[in-house]
Amino acid sequence: MNTINGSELVNVTIVQWDTINLTTNLAAGGIRNAYRRCVWQAQVMPEPQFDILRALEGGTVTIHTQPYRDRNGDYVTYYGALFTNLQYQHEGPNMINVRAEFSAYIGAAS
Repeated sequence: MNTINGSELVNVTIVQWDTINLTTNLAAGGIRNAYRRCVWQAQVMPEPQFDILRALEGGTVTIHTQPYRDRNGDYVTYYGALFTNLQYQHEGPNMINVRAEFSAYIGAAS
């Protein structure tokens, strides 16, 4: 189950990972940081559940979600993920077409 800062979001049905190319120049010759964009999507989300996302947008969060390297593996926790974007449409007591984007650090590759 996908969670953000310990709160379960049962309506998130799609988790998608993309590469973000960021480079840090270190004294050792530069290391490419392995940041990944994690996108959560929900077709319909009740407003109380959505309010959890809305309150955290723009901050640093902990997400528990499907791993980048093994989409069928056990869920893992990513600490210090940046909650970069939240898109949605408001329809009645629900939010629809919810899309939450995070930048998660998953390690370093040279």
